[in-house]
Amino acid sequence: MNSFGTFLRYVRKKRDLTQEQVAERLNIVTSVLSKWENDRAVPSLDMLCKLCNVLNVSIEECRSSELTDGERLLPPENYDPIKLGETIKDLRIKNDWSQAGVGKRLFVTSQTVSKWESGGISSLEILANLAELFGLTTTELLSGLERVRVLPEKQTAADRLK
Repeated sequence: MNSFGTFLRYVRKKRDLTQEQVAERLNIVTSVLSKWENDRAVPSLDMLCKLCNVLNVSIEECRSSELTDGERLLPPENYDPIKLGETIKDLRIKNDWSQAGVGKRLFVTSQTVSKWESGGISSLEILANLAELFGLTTTELLSGLERVRVLPEKQTAADRLK
């Protein structure tokens, strides 16, 4: 498996985008993107969502550092930590779990779960652990279970109608 940075650089080049073009679309300086591509830093969840949309990759592809064929479920372009927290709370309640119960399953305190439910998720690893706990993909959890499908990379709407 490649590193996240190597994967990011590969996908950017595969999409025929320069660092400057991606950085401009993300409203960041190229040195930030360069740090990501060289594994010297990682994007925040907010920036990761935007980056996935710019590069037409899923968060799951970023986590595995491998492109997949077919449809991709892209994360919401504008990450909303409050909406994510509400989704986590709704799923916890739907499963009839207390905050302490979720905490026990993930080896954290109920106060940590409360923080997450208030929009305080800070890393992709935490998000992935929560998604797995609820039987979802990270993108489904981020999207508040709203599925937004995109066409495969080379398929157009006209191709789909044939």
